[in-house]
Amino acid sequence: MAQPRGVRLTQIHTLDTSTETNVDIIAIHGLDTKSPDTWIWKPKHPNESDVNWLADLHMLPSKVGPARIFTCDWPADLLQKSIPTTLEESAQVLLYSIKCHLTANRLAREDRPVLFIASCLGGIILIKALEIDDNYGSDNDDSPSLRRAMRGVIFLATPFGGTAFKDMPDLTLKLVDRSSASARVFESQRLNRSHSLMNKFCFPTDRDFKDVSGKIEEILGKIRKGTLLQQADAWIRDKHYTMDRLKIERLSGDLLPMAQCYVNLAIVEQPSKIKDTAPQSSPFSILSRLKVETPDKKIQTELPTIFNPRKGPDGRATQPRRIFIRGRAGVGKTTLCKKIVYDFTHHSTWSELFDRVLWVPLRRLKGRTAEGYNLEDLFYYEYFSGQGHDDGRRLAKELWWTLKNANSKTLFILDGLDEISEDLRRDDDMFRFLRELLNQLNVIITSRPYANLPAGLSAFDLELETIGFYPDQVKDYLEKAFSDLGRVDEVQSFLQDHWLIQSLVRIPIQLDALCFTWSEAFSDKIIPQAMTAAYKSIEQSLWKKDILRLDKNHHEGRMVTEGDIKTLLPSEIEDFVGGEIYLLEGLAFTGLFNDIIDFDSKHRNAICEQFKLTGRKFLLDKTLYFVARYFVRKWKARQPLKYLVLKGRKNENTDPPIDPVEFLRKHKYTAHYDVVWRFAAGLLDAEGEEETLRFFRTIEEEPLDLLGPTHQRLVMHCLSEVSTKMPLRKKLEEKLLQWMLFEYKFTKDSHLASEVEFPELILDTALREGSDDVKVTILKSLAGRPRIPSSIIKLAASWLGDDVSEHLKRVVCKTLQHSQSSLSDEILKAVAARLEDENSHVRMAAVEALGSRSSLSDEVLKAVAARLEHEDIGVRWAAMEALGSRSGLSDEILKAVSARLEDKNNYVRRAAVKALCGLSGSSDEILKAVSARLEDKDSEVRMAAVKALCSRSSLSDEILKAIAKILFYPSQRSICETTISDFTAPQL
Repeated sequence: MAQPRGVRLTQIHTLDTSTETNVDIIAIHGLDTKSPDTWIWKPKHPNESDVNWLADLHMLPSKVGPARIFTCDWPADLLQKSIPTTLEESAQVLLYSIKCHLTANRLAREDRPVLFIASCLGGIILIKALEIDDNYGSDNDDSPSLRRAMRGVIFLATPFGGTAFKDMPDLTLKLVDRSSASARVFESQRLNRSHSLMNKFCFPTDRDFKDVSGKIEEILGKIRKGTLLQQADAWIRDKHYTMDRLKIERLSGDLLPMAQCYVNLAIVEQPSKIKDTAPQSSPFSILSRLKVETPDKKIQTELPTIFNPRKGPDGRATQPRRIFIRGRAGVGKTTLCKKIVYDFTHHSTWSELFDRVLWVPLRRLKGRTAEGYNLEDLFYYEYFSGQGHDDGRRLAKELWWTLKNANSKTLFILDGLDEISEDLRRDDDMFRFLRELLNQLNVIITSRPYANLPAGLSAFDLELETIGFYPDQVKDYLEKAFSDLGRVDEVQSFLQDHWLIQSLVRIPIQLDALCFTWSEAFSDKIIPQAMTAAYKSIEQSLWKKDILRLDKNHHEGRMVTEGDIKTLLPSEIEDFVGGEIYLLEGLAFTGLFNDIIDFDSKHRNAICEQFKLTGRKFLLDKTLYFVARYFVRKWKARQPLKYLVLKGRKNENTDPPIDPVEFLRKHKYTAHYDVVWRFAAGLLDAEGEEETLRFFRTIEEEPLDLLGPTHQRLVMHCLSEVSTKMPLRKKLEEKLLQWMLFEYKFTKDSHLASEVEFPELILDTALREGSDDVKVTILKSLAGRPRIPSSIIKLAASWLGDDVSEHLKRVVCKTLQHSQSSLSDEILKAVAARLEDENSHVRMAAVEALGSRSSLSDEVLKAVAARLEHEDIGVRWAAMEALGSRSGLSDEILKAVSARLEDKNNYVRRAAVKALCGLSGSSDEILKAVSARLEDKDSEVRMAAVKALCSRSSLSDEILKAIAKILFYPSQRSICETTISDFTAPQL
């Protein structure tokens, strides 16, 4: 942009070229004058020199640091006819001149904030230029915004009477002479001098110069802290998003490292329009109900990629900007928000897309005055109130002004829509403001599934759902939660024995509760054997923690202390929180009866009224455990079950209470009550024999499953939670045995035996007394279990002798191969002995069983290596395969393996090549022995040697030459070239 005629910016204070300047000061003279005359003090005595306080090195330049100082001359001579004559015209010329200067800065990539010093009417022209730029200007490389560049103004004797002010910079100061009235628009200061000398100062020691330069220094200090927007962003980043605010606290009070905060997301759909989401009925499986099943990989998505372009419903690729994330209680929605903020702030995630992330917990809107509430108020109360009223309001206003720009790169995270959407009237200001928030261009909204979305929202680009931990994340969490690896093994072993809990702890809050209880309640190594006992311990541990938070008192009025908590008995815990427990029981029972997981506030209030705990807060979430507690409470008291019917989810009503016995008969085969009956059996067993027997007898009464397996599953699920001494147990287990044998007879399969809860004693009996075919069928069924009982493993291993069928020996080896438990050396030696089996399938099964073990003892390895000298080719090959590429083999075994490189059988030689080259850090001697196989008479052995050697990161020149020589065999050349094409060692 060329400077307009008659306007000139002149730099009057030249800095060293190596100095990096960060502010421009532009001085604007008034009407009917020019620069530098406006700024020069004329001495009375002829011997004294003129002083330009803007240019004199001892005056303003000595105060402003690395700042450039300019004077701006604009056509202000009243006697010239060729200049603008109106305020509007003069302001336009001035504006154009300044924008030329700003454009030059931007093109040089040296955007600097500007401090103006405006003298007399020059201040009025500057104000008018700012108004014109606001109304008609833009902010781009060709025409930078004056508003964005102007960071402060010093007005010197500017007459403000009748002037309209609008959005002047916060760093604005008016200096008036001793006879002028003070302006009330912004800060002013009176100088002890006449109007004509307001822009002239004679010496550095002049008192008025000290005042003016001091104010300029103060303003420059604030400017150098950054623009108001930069200050706002810095405050939010450094003072609001503190580590304390972003911390993830476990139930124990320990902090969870952000790196351990796993956030798993799955795509729900690519929506074309907004849908209301009333409380939804649950799917059939409890695991799918709670969203802990691992979703298909096609819909899994990682948090850093949610803004990546993806195909929409119309098949075209779009970049999501508006994202809605649903998640059930306890799966980590707030953790998700904190992780987004943390990753953006500390790891620059999405920094190319957004300049800032604004996290707004929506529940905080409830406490705000609704009338006239807007974004500026939100920013002030949420982020800047700690700055003090004036500074905080300035930052809030600047952030709000930034958002008015349609190109704002601001990402909103609106957390917990469900916590506010039902509490707002659709005709009030807060509801309208909420809708404005939800309609932001760049937004992530989190909510439980039942939240109602206000009408009139813009469509979402992507809908996601938070899901539970993946199995490997559970393991990683445990390893970091316990410093004692022995405790980690205990928990993992417990989870392997209880598949249902293993699935449920994929919900983060459930896993945290288990870890908390394991540390608190199981410190004496007494580990529960049943799921009910584990949940009972979890419940008691959590109540002990929450009794303090609920401010409970003893009967005599004394408040419960931490010391009291440590010695509380289970019965005493119930005395303190009996009301809360009853409410949770009613809440959980009503939810399961109505097949609802998440309640809206209306339903919660109705349930609180029904179960008489109105207005009391509760800290434990509903679980099936509390459904069972409620059932057991009424079962023992022989009282009817009370509940609410929420079928229409509009009007609640209470159906006639139902007798617990009738309820059990009616729902004992209902799929989503299965876990309830497990818990009920365990809770009744803890109460004594009488009620437990009545419970099982009721289960055995009609109506009964017509086909039988469903009933037997119910029985064995409940038996898994009760004592082995329960009187009916033997009779019920005998029935289970007969059903398993009946199933085998008609289907040649055993689905019942595959279930973890199938009694171990019955399995043992069936395996000992059954034929080989029965044994095979049962062992195959056990292969699908996450863990096989050690007693069954030991029994199966005893059948690896010569007096059983080859089929059974093979299946035993397969069973041992899939066992996740450690195997004794005695068992592994028995497997090694099968390497000599006459049947090749048995030998192969033994190889695979041994290969599945990550480590073998020296004794077992020696037993395997002893077979390398066997006269049978198949045995030698099997032994070689079993040794595989194991590291840490003794010299004796390595020598035995190397000897097989000269074996008469080409299959054995090939296996020896593979085994030796697979060893890490193979010696030069071994590599030399393998390279000798490059001359083997069998082509497949030669190629095995080539492939094995080429897998090494480095080889000697001698071996490389030997490999290259094989290329001269025409029949081998294509294979060799394919092998060597991937070789990364030195060039052949």
